[in-house]
Amino acid sequence: RLGVAAMANHEYGIAKKAFDQSIQRIDAFRTGGADLKAAKSKFQQEASKDFKGEPYERAMVFYYRGLLYLADGDFSNAGASFARANVEDSQAEGEQYQADYASMKFLNAWALQCQGEASRATDLVGQASALRGDLASLDHLQPNLLVVEAGDGPRKTGSGKYNENLAFEDGGAGAAPTIVLTDGARPSPVLAEELYFQASTRGGRPVEYILAGKAKFKDAAGTAADVSSAVAMGALGAAGISSANGNYGAAATASYISAASTLFSLVSSAVEASTTPAADTRSWESLPGSLWLATPQGSDLTLVEGATVNAVGAERHADLVGKNDRCALGWFRTTPVPPPQADAVEKIDGTAEAQSRLRQFQAALPSWF
Repeated sequence: RLGVAAMANHEYGIAKKAFDQSIQRIDAFRTGGADLKAAKSKFQQEASKDFKGEPYERAMVFYYRGLLYLADGDFSNAGASFARANVEDSQAEGEQYQADYASMKFLNAWALQCQGEASRATDLVGQASALRGDLASLDHLQPNLLVVEAGDGPRKTGSGKYNENLAFEDGGAGAAPTIVLTDGARPSPVLAEELYFQASTRGGRPVEYILAGKAKFKDAAGTAADVSSAVAMGALGAAGISSANGNYGAAATASYISAASTLFSLVSSAVEASTTPAADTRSWESLPGSLWLATPQGSDLTLVEGATVNAVGAERHADLVGKNDRCALGWFRTTPVPPPQADAVEKIDGTAEAQSRLRQFQAALPSWF
């Protein structure tokens, strides 16, 4: 969130540090800790674990870091970062949707071409065009590239009886942007990526098996509570009948059964209420709905700096420009950066471990920025 806001505000130094910290956390692998145990527990929400995002969100971290490398003229690391985006997307359950960010393949190809690596670039353009046919109309040999973000990113929701399944709503790809160069030319942008497609084709998540188990456990606890309650009521009625007939021993036994069943019903009801199978719906809400690319013809590298884009709202110049001695890129964001929204389940628990990690994080912040 900080990285995107900083880029939109032309604070590239802050943006680079923010995304570097994000990548460090994505790559950090923890096998233990109270929060990880809590996420698996039937009585704690999945959202108690570290937030690393879904594959499409992690991929976008590397997309933005790649743009920032281009801003520094570092086309080599930019290409590697765009390639890493598809590595993150390789976790889709369906093989046909693995590593299918066509936009990242094209961006990687363009960065490679700008370094003189023509053969690798041509291969990647072919892969990108196979995923999205419209990309074949772009010329990756052109030295100028425009990247335009439009629309609103996917929204996460919970589906199922207990919201145990993670689902996505389409925020909208947005309208095709209108691009005007300083020489008056109007290159036609191509829709290179839709984030909702990437979100909704991620496939299953390993944690969903845990959440499904929690949902079944909650149902079982509820059933046990209902049955025990019925047994308690029946036993209480039997005790009354036995007592009226003078069979006090049977009445006492029935009373004991009623009391035990009532207690079991109360415990089962408490277990049912405490079981939390809801999926983690925390999200990176400042992502766009779509990515558009254009490769205007001409060797003048100043065309990018003077280009304007109009999607919905006033015309604007590039939020970021990157170039080396051969190529130039302009990045535009056409929708405002939304203010961060506090998530109802995004909180630090009271364990000593969590509090210690929070203090370490807060103490380290000044040195990062």
